[in-house]
Amino acid sequence: MSRRSMQISLPNEILIPEVRHIIDNGSEVELMTKGFSMLPFIIGGVDSVRLKKVSFDDITIGNIVLAEIEKGRYVLHRVIAKDNDSLTLKGDGNIEKNVVASITEGYVLDQANEDYE
Repeated sequence: MSRRSMQISLPNEILIPEVRHIIDNGSEVELMTKGFSMLPFIIGGVDSVRLKKVSFDDITIGNIVLAEIEKGRYVLHRVIAKDNDSLTLKGDGNIEKNVVASITEGYVLDQANEDYE
């Protein structure tokens, strides 16, 4: 029997809470990426990432994380610096734009699968 996959596109405000729920229950989630901020390593609409829950302490420089940087606004970016309670994130394709976010475990959602580093 052939297995068919179906793609649907949902707004982040609907999709991400569901993803968080699934991951909080111990599963990993694979998502198709959107956007261009991680070019050339992750291509929106072409590449997907597998996400899993990690603690803030386990995040290291170079990891790619899906993080809520303000209420309802999520980015999938690389960690370029880490302090006691904050991460500095940067999209690989963003030449000058860094995102500095004070992150607690409640905001750090997942780390992208090591295959994408």
